[in-house]
Amino acid sequence: MVLSNKQNSISKFLNPETQDDSYIEMYDAALLLEPFQRAMMAQYYYQRVHLRELGLRISATCEFHVLQRVFGSAAEIIYEQSEKYIASPEVEAGAEIN
Repeated sequence: MVLSNKQNSISKFLNPETQDDSYIEMYDAALLLEPFQRAMMAQYYYQRVHLRELGLRISATCEFHVLQRVFGSAAEIIYEQSEKYIASPEVEAGAEIN
């Protein structure tokens, strides 16, 4: 079965720990998702300590009401933490996320 480019990009999320892709490619792939799916992906990454920053960067691309649907009462905290990544020069320049 041949996967479309969008499906192939999204497949990176299934197990990012075993992928060779950099975090910036994972971030770019997350931007292809619908807002609710992107917020769910942000939550998934945020819950993993070694991917927390990536989760916050993706959260920064979400509107508050969408984060609220996914994170519930923790949405305000996530929103505040992710504010420092809004229009972050490191992401725009394509720098590696640590």
